[in-house]
Amino acid sequence: MHPDAIVFDLDGTLIDSAADLTLTLNLLLAEHKRRQLSVESVRRMIGDGVGALVRRGFAATGAQVDPADHPGLTRRFLAFYTDPNREHLARVYPGVPQTLAGFARRGIRLGVCTNKAQVATDQVLHEAGLTPFFEAVIGQDTAPAPKPDPAHVRAVCAALGQPARAVMIGDSANDLRAGRAAGLGVILVTYGYGTPEALADADATVDRFDQLSEAIARLP
Repeated sequence: MHPDAIVFDLDGTLIDSAADLTLTLNLLLAEHKRRQLSVESVRRMIGDGVGALVRRGFAATGAQVDPADHPGLTRRFLAFYTDPNREHLARVYPGVPQTLAGFARRGIRLGVCTNKAQVATDQVLHEAGLTPFFEAVIGQDTAPAPKPDPAHVRAVCAALGQPARAVMIGDSANDLRAGRAAGLGVILVTYGYGTPEALADADATVDRFDQLSEAIARLP
């Protein structure tokens, strides 16, 4: 395939955010006198947005979040996450900037489709130096409906000019389901936060980001 556009997931695909999300979640938990969680435990909670992460984090400490308190806890998490004065631990995966630059040189339009909140997404991309690569960035709270709903992917494609040929790159079942339902070929990275079951159902998988160009070329 020679795509007109590529739609990327963020966490676990472009950015390794597990340590950063763990730090932020633990700040929130500490404020409520709950025990701290490990990176490995939080890694399994990533992928469905801040609200789900907050609920899962408290549940892992034996506490259920009251629905009335959930919006406030989510806002507090985002306040911690976007605080410029805290330590930021998110890291760009190897090969990401160079590979994105190669796609851009070929005239391929690039977008981000993430279940991360928009304000957090914009900050992370800016801090990582990746913002200039993307023409469309749509987070969970600015999407018509979040992944796995294909409307999220379709919204990114619409912002990219309704490409005739597009590919979804992600790491999870949400990415697979949303991309496929939107009519895109789906490639999953093996280094992210997804499950073996999701990887097995993808059109292709890659172990490194810099293998994407070759994997896309092999798609029908």
